[in-house]
Amino acid sequence: MKQNKAGQEDIKSVNKKLVFRTIVSEAPISRAEIKRKTKLAATTVSTLVDEYIAQGFLNETGLTQTNTVGRKAMMLTVNNSGGYFLVLDVHKDSIYGRVYGLSLTQCAFEKVGYSSEKELYSLIVKIIEDTLKLYPKLLSVVIALPALLHNEHASAASSVLGFSVDIDALQSIQQ
Repeated sequence: MKQNKAGQEDIKSVNKKLVFRTIVSEAPISRAEIKRKTKLAATTVSTLVDEYIAQGFLNETGLTQTNTVGRKAMMLTVNNSGGYFLVLDVHKDSIYGRVYGLSLTQCAFEKVGYSSEKELYSLIVKIIEDTLKLYPKLLSVVIALPALLHNEHASAASSVLGFSVDIDALQSIQQ
């Protein structure tokens, strides 16, 4: 039986997620505090934090007073405008669009009506294009449909929406 071993990139990915989640839940937080909470090596924490800062995902917010001897700790927070997520919630006759920043703060909301399946496809594309213009650091788009998925047919059928959605057509949307 072949064993799958975690490669260096897999370990780094897991550690990056752990560091980011820790910062999101504990901010403002110092590198030393991240090290203590995650039990990662100090060099690992510093390297990953520096990568996030270079990507614009984190901010250094200043030094903090500590009761310990040594230099003051630089505090870190999530840069809410460092990246965005678009969530499209499709209902029977309208789409609710919400844009969230990295700290999961809602930045925008829009409700747009539609009347047919064909109009739904073009509306989804238009909303994504418009969002990219306003938020060029768009990292992800989530489309929520009240539907049953049919993997064999690459479609989703919805009694709520009153029609089927061709998943392949949605996947082929070019940005």
